[in-house]
Amino acid sequence: MADARSAWLPPTADPQRRSLLRWALLPSMTLHPDRHADLPAGAAAWLARLPPGSAAWRRLHRHWSAQLVRTLAPLEESAAPDDSVPSLALLSPEAWARLQRVAGASLTAGHLRRVIAREPVALLRDQLGEAGYAWALAQPDECFQPPPLPAAELLPACERRGAALLWRAFDAVPPAWAQRLRLRLAPAAAQDAEAAPVDRHTPEQALQTLALLLHRLNPA
Repeated sequence: MADARSAWLPPTADPQRRSLLRWALLPSMTLHPDRHADLPAGAAAWLARLPPGSAAWRRLHRHWSAQLVRTLAPLEESAAPDDSVPSLALLSPEAWARLQRVAGASLTAGHLRRVIAREPVALLRDQLGEAGYAWALAQPDECFQPPPLPAAELLPACERRGAALLWRAFDAVPPAWAQRLRLRLAPAAAQDAEAAPVDRHTPEQALQTLALLLHRLNPA
C-alpha cells in the first residue's frame, strides 16, 4: 500500500520523482529575487558570495528552505494536480522565463503585430524563441483596447502579463502546489492577475493556456 505521505508524487519509477522532491524541499533555489526578503537577513548576500553548487551553497539552501517550508501548506495532504503542473514546477529558470514571456506575449498580440522596427523585432524573437514568437503573433487581438505601447516597453509588458497569467492559473491547482509555484513569481503578479487583460481568463483557462504552451515550446 502506498504511503499517504508520498501520494502527491509520481510513481517510484518516474524520473520526475527525485526532481519533484528537490523542488518541494528546496524552494529557496527557485525563489524570485523580489522575494529574497523572505529569507533571513543577509541570505541573498551570502549566496552571491558562494560558488553555485558548492557544499556551503547547498547547505545554506537547505537551511533557508527548511524555514520557508514551515510557512507552506504540506504537500503530503495535497490532492494530485493536473498533469501539466509537475512539468511547470520542474522548468529550468531559462524555460520558466521564456514560458512567462510567451504567455504574456499571447496577451499582447495586437501590440506585437504593430512592431516593425528591426531591432525590437529581433529582440522579441530572441527572447520569445521562434516557436513562441510565431504562436504569440497568431493570437487574436486583446478584447479591450489598451493604449499603444512603445516598442521598448513590449518585453517588460510581456513579462508582467505572463507572470500575472501564471499567478491566475495557479488558482486552479491544489493550494500547496500553488504556494510553491508562486514563489517563482514576483509578489506584484498577484495584483496584475486581477487587472485586464489577465482578469478575462478564468484560472482554468489560464492553466489550459500554459499546458498548451508547454507542449508547443517543449514538444516531446
